[in-house]
Amino acid sequence: MILKIMSIHVSLANATRSRGRTSKPLWATTGTVASLTQPLSTHAGLFYKEEGIISMSEDTWKLVIYRDLKPLFIAQESLKRLSFKFDQISSKYPSFPNVLTTKSYLKINLDKIDSRLSELNMYLGKNSRQKRELLDGLSSLLKYLIGTPDAKDAKHYDECIDLLEKRELDLSNLMQKQIQITSSTIKNFNETIFKISYDEQIINENIDRLNDYLNKTSSSIFNLKVSEEISTISIQVLEAVTSLESEISDCLTSILFAKSNIIHPSIISLNKLHKELLLSNQARSHKHLVRPVTIHNINNILDSSRLSAYVYSNRLVYILDFPLIKTEPFKLYHLYSVPIQYPNSSLYTTILPEHKFLATNPNGGQYISTSTLDNCKAYAEKQSVCNDITVYDSDTRPICELQILFSVTNKIPSICTTSTFSADFNTFQPLGNNQWLYILTNATQCILQCDNQVSHHNIHGTGIINLQENCKLHTGYSTLSAQRTKDDNAQRKPQRSGTNPQSLF
Repeated sequence: MILKIMSIHVSLANATRSRGRTSKPLWATTGTVASLTQPLSTHAGLFYKEEGIISMSEDTWKLVIYRDLKPLFIAQESLKRLSFKFDQISSKYPSFPNVLTTKSYLKINLDKIDSRLSELNMYLGKNSRQKRELLDGLSSLLKYLIGTPDAKDAKHYDECIDLLEKRELDLSNLMQKQIQITSSTIKNFNETIFKISYDEQIINENIDRLNDYLNKTSSSIFNLKVSEEISTISIQVLEAVTSLESEISDCLTSILFAKSNIIHPSIISLNKLHKELLLSNQARSHKHLVRPVTIHNINNILDSSRLSAYVYSNRLVYILDFPLIKTEPFKLYHLYSVPIQYPNSSLYTTILPEHKFLATNPNGGQYISTSTLDNCKAYAEKQSVCNDITVYDSDTRPICELQILFSVTNKIPSICTTSTFSADFNTFQPLGNNQWLYILTNATQCILQCDNQVSHHNIHGTGIINLQENCKLHTGYSTLSAQRTKDDNAQRKPQRSGTNPQSLF
């Protein structure tokens, strides 16, 4: 049973930080490619693999970003009216080059817009009748895209957006509740509505002016003037069609991104996010995001957030929950049981940790013991933020793993749970980063191959094998192959592992 546990859980480790005397490498090759084995013969019991830093989230800062869907359908109706008028006037001059090209483009792209809006309605769970409700402002169905925001919260955000658009609510009042609605979305919505109305008005005026010209003019320059006017109208109509196509495409793409838990740049850019979070910095004076708000850190800050998205009251709403953290970080360890052999015996003993992970503040006064990091989110290499994980006080709830980590003696604390058994080990457990934990009862022959260099070695006991890129270690049990990595693992210092076996018995 113990062997099975070790095979599954002794993984993803780096090296072991030794205390007491430092062991020399068991063997190494010469030349440009070096491989190293660091024995653990003087330290066993528990293996502490440093996994980086975690911070605990106290609360969240909500950034609400919304997109009103009504302008898309309003623009569609507007383009249909413009297309009808363009057909009427261009039918009088079908031989003009711009006329045939524009009519063909309009038909193809208006059909495409219809198809894309139908696709949008499918994502939003709407049928044709509900589409009319959308235009009439009657739709209030809550449709989740990702996450499960509370229905009451969705209604509250919708009411806040309405008040902000009417300028009846100050953003600073919302920020006191740790809610921020981006002002850019309000501005963009108003600009979109204005642009749709303005474009249709301008194009209609140009069409009316051309009709007047056609009714009054019979000069020799008639065809040239008409051609110029129709070209101008064609360009304006095509720009309107292209603009709407782009808006719909961004909207659909943002939904697909949201379903993959990614915020699309069309919803908010990194520069805009930086400005928005800077704007609200003072409101978070006593709480902190995972990093200071700088343009250099904005990617990490965004990666720390959790995205939820839904449709409510004709709006596509995105909520970014940014964790607000405690100032003191915790160092995270992945714990592994490593057997200790009794002197001159086939018996082994091992410490059974309470949980898989241990995290502690610098002085060990507080700690976290957990079997899963599902409630943690990585925002940078070796840095994560966690929520809903209990933090314990080491004085009121002491545990074996913490006492060993901070112990100045080599004795196993009395509160530790141990298991004793008889076994023969021939284990090579991958730890990641081109490292393996080896546990070998008997001396084992192996062949090290690094490019064209080949050497023969014997290894035994317990330790960490560290191979550089392009190296393979062949044994009678398995072949260990190093992979390309970002870091140079050969120079890493060993981390700490448990207890001196000579002091146990």
